[in-house]
Amino acid sequence: MSHLSRRTTALDYKLPQTVEYIQQGWLNTCQSSAAISGFLTVTSTLLLLFFKNIANFDSARNNSHGILLCLDIVGYASIFLNISSCMSCFILLDRLGEVPYNASRDPNVPMGGRTTMGQESVLRTYGIGALWKWVIWHWLFCFVTGLGTIFAQILIYIWLQESSQTQVALSCIGAFCILPFVAFLLAPVVNSIRKRNQGSDTESARTPTPRPNSGSSPVIPYPSSPIIPPSSPISTIGPRDRHMSMATSFKGAPGI
Repeated sequence: MSHLSRRTTALDYKLPQTVEYIQQGWLNTCQSSAAISGFLTVTSTLLLLFFKNIANFDSARNNSHGILLCLDIVGYASIFLNISSCMSCFILLDRLGEVPYNASRDPNVPMGGRTTMGQESVLRTYGIGALWKWVIWHWLFCFVTGLGTIFAQILIYIWLQESSQTQVALSCIGAFCILPFVAFLLAPVVNSIRKRNQGSDTESARTPTPRPNSGSSPVIPYPSSPIIPPSSPISTIGPRDRHMSMATSFKGAPGI
């Protein structure tokens, strides 16, 4: 009985094509993100070493100790966030690599057909694990904030050392550069709102429009037609019958 209840692995199992495409897309995204996070970690370390050197600051500007301390904190936070983003990518890659094996051990996974589930639900059905969603949000938060801290370090240094014209110009350029990341973060919210609006429009279109009450609608009076007096009755007796009736009346007359 113990051998019968043991879970087996299908050695010739292959993921459905759509599930394989979803898995491959996430693999490419996580691999690219891991490489970018590693590069950002090195960049954050070099920036921190640069900002820790007092010789790189103009002593004539009398920079406050609080701003310099804030710059150091942002520099250290950038290193931690980018390292954490890189580690999250490795966890995601490991979970994605185990999807075919986990699905091959589950005899109840669907092999085809159609579904209304999203990518996350599809991957969870095929064995991605319950923590996939939380690791995704952790990776996304660390990746975006880690990149943002690098921009923050550069902008803080510009506002401490450069002229007013340079400060305004480079601040505008920095704001323009982060627009794609803002759009990337707001895209799920905008899509969810759009889907809700489309669903409400569809429901309103399916709802039948009530007919107006005939009793409450105004009655338009039509002018009554004049009463035509009945015409004299038209005899339906033919000419031959009329002559025969006249002859009969003459025969019945007295003295004839």
